[in-house]
Amino acid sequence: MKHTPRHDQRPSKRIALLTPYNGGNLGDGAIQHAVIYQISQRVSRVEFQGITLDPQDTSKRHQIGSFPLTALSLPYYAISQPGQATKKVPKARPTEGPGAEAPSWLERLKAKFKQHSLVGRVVKPLYFLIQRLCTSLRLVRADCIHTARAFANMSTLDLLVVSGGGQLDDYWGGPWGHPYALLKWTLLAKIKGVKVAFMSVGTCAMESRLSRIFIHTALRLADYRSYRDPVSKRLLANLAVTQNDPVVPDLAFSFPKEAYMVRANVVNVRPVIGISPIAYLSPAYWPKQQPGVYERYLAILSSFIAVLDEQGYRVMLFSSASPDRSVIHELQEKVAREVVGCRGEPLVEVMPNDVESLLACLSQTDVVVASRLHGILLSHMLHKPVLAISYDRKVDTHMQDMNQCEYCIDIHTFTLELLIATFADLSAKREHVESMIRLTMTDYQVLLEQQFDQVITL
Repeated sequence: MKHTPRHDQRPSKRIALLTPYNGGNLGDGAIQHAVIYQISQRVSRVEFQGITLDPQDTSKRHQIGSFPLTALSLPYYAISQPGQATKKVPKARPTEGPGAEAPSWLERLKAKFKQHSLVGRVVKPLYFLIQRLCTSLRLVRADCIHTARAFANMSTLDLLVVSGGGQLDDYWGGPWGHPYALLKWTLLAKIKGVKVAFMSVGTCAMESRLSRIFIHTALRLADYRSYRDPVSKRLLANLAVTQNDPVVPDLAFSFPKEAYMVRANVVNVRPVIGISPIAYLSPAYWPKQQPGVYERYLAILSSFIAVLDEQGYRVMLFSSASPDRSVIHELQEKVAREVVGCRGEPLVEVMPNDVESLLACLSQTDVVVASRLHGILLSHMLHKPVLAISYDRKVDTHMQDMNQCEYCIDIHTFTLELLIATFADLSAKREHVESMIRLTMTDYQVLLEQQFDQVITL
């Protein structure tokens, strides 16, 4: 469904959706789908624009215009380039013979001082200082160009929406990642007289004082603020402007799910357990690494799958974020290599590329075991019972808000015995859990409807 206006009509409202979304996290994708759908139901001839980390992917997935969120290329926070899949290591440059490039002036200077050990020891720190200064100047230049273009782009907008998710966060990229981007775009909007709404955002890591300054300033400038859970708001209690702000559930809950609820009523001959492993603390895919914790997690899941197989369940491995795809392959190989006594049936692997495919996958399950917030949240949206292996405060908070604390276990301390016992209890009380989830979802829908009604009047 295309959400741009017809050529013979001018849009009545132009709205930009700002998010550190690059297409890889389908939970973030569900949020964008939901906001576009809900606002389109309330505003005729609305025109959307995405402000994201992968503008090309955003335009393709959501059929809207898009603009790059940042010009800064930071670890785990950078604009995706077309066709870019992974970080590529540059090839070594030949220093001699045909094809050799002339060394830069910094390299020539470094080589010269290497000949004099004493002078080299004194000058080496200066060399690295100059090198860092040159890099910083390039980043400043790129950011100035991006800011000028963003300022011009802001002239075409009526409303800037910071659209849900864990956006109050410096874990991925540090203070000059998303905290700085939030401040910059909010400032540009206020200068241009564009309204700013922070809708159902989550407060995650803010380890740097500079991050807190950037984020707090952006929140003060906003015309509307809401938080997806009470803890996110409580973590901002030192900001006076947040005191009267509402708590409104995650925007993904407002995704139009009716078609998937019909599919969810299909009865499986052999009960299907959806398991969604996470790349948490993986040496290859996480900013912070603890290989011991990660390997222990995979070992317990592998043994758990063997137990499910013995009990007559069918296991479906699925992902809601791209880094977890490799974890699924690792887990599949581990089960095949180490687990003795399985029926020999291959595990079903599902790698959804879009939100619709993810929901179609979830609709086939009877119970879900997951760790990522939106793998859990979207399962609850379809009224699926979930056993959460929690890696983060936001997962604990979500399970508490859903009245599902007894089915939330800690990824650092859980054991195979605890996992089996918790799963058995959840399976035995499945119908009761489903009814509780339905009641909570009804309350959430009312709050979300009221929020969209309010934001479109800004």
